[in-house]
Amino acid sequence: MKNRTMERSNSADYNNDDNEYNPFENREVSKPLKYRDGIFHLVAAFISRGLITLPLAIHKAGLLCSFVFVSFLWICYPYIIHCLMVTKHRVEKDSKVPYLSYPKLVYIAFQTGPMFFKSIAKYVRLVTIVFYLFYHVVKCLTVTTDICLIVAKIYGLEYKDDKALMSLYKFLLLVPIILMTYFIKTLRGVNFAAYIAVICHTICLFTLFVIIYFIGYETLSLKNIIWIGSFADVLELVVLSTYSLEPLGLFIAVERNLDQPELFYGFTGLLSTANFGILVILIFLSILGSIVPHDAKNDDELKG
Repeated sequence: MKNRTMERSNSADYNNDDNEYNPFENREVSKPLKYRDGIFHLVAAFISRGLITLPLAIHKAGLLCSFVFVSFLWICYPYIIHCLMVTKHRVEKDSKVPYLSYPKLVYIAFQTGPMFFKSIAKYVRLVTIVFYLFYHVVKCLTVTTDICLIVAKIYGLEYKDDKALMSLYKFLLLVPIILMTYFIKTLRGVNFAAYIAVICHTICLFTLFVIIYFIGYETLSLKNIIWIGSFADVLELVVLSTYSLEPLGLFIAVERNLDQPELFYGFTGLLSTANFGILVILIFLSILGSIVPHDAKNDDELKG
């Protein structure tokens, strides 16, 4: 492990006086990420089941509603993350700490506030940990539920026919995930987790390409466009779009491991560039989902 010496940014927000503590210069990373690698990680994390199910949801919600919501989401979302990361950098500088996780950031932020916030700092930290854990458990449950439904269909079972058996499938699939997460944390086998992530992303990409391939046999027409969908369909799009925000937990990790963390920030920084790439993918899926004909009989089977 060796210290990295960072190039000073021209931005006034990240320039440091000679006597001012610079968290970037005091971090220790064995294998720092390059700028392009950071973009790849953030965009790749977005390629998931949530992305694959978006075209149908966009078609049903309507092109106009989808365009407004997706644009609003991917303008506000990067801005909020940017504000969070800038605040984290400011707290690290004031606290003279090279790196802060989400729970530690919340704890220190409350500790430096008014007396009331100081008194509840440790509880808020616990709430942050529980929320973050709950967020990942729900994601695991969602994925295992989908796998269970696929396995059940292979064996000709229906969820309504044998709920106890489906619950057993979920349990048997979820336990290995929890155990693997525990051992990865204990053994610090991050590289092992990275290999699994690459396999999962490859499967998702392959699935997306297969969908696009079969779409080529369909009759594409502007007549298939639904401009404004029902409230329930728009709500379904909101849920699926929020579910597709998989890179949420990666931002702080990528910023920590960059060889030049100051390049993460700014209008042309890594965060903005990666989210622009994701926005382009979403626009493509919006157009694709709107002009492709959908069979109403199969909608229930294609729902995410």
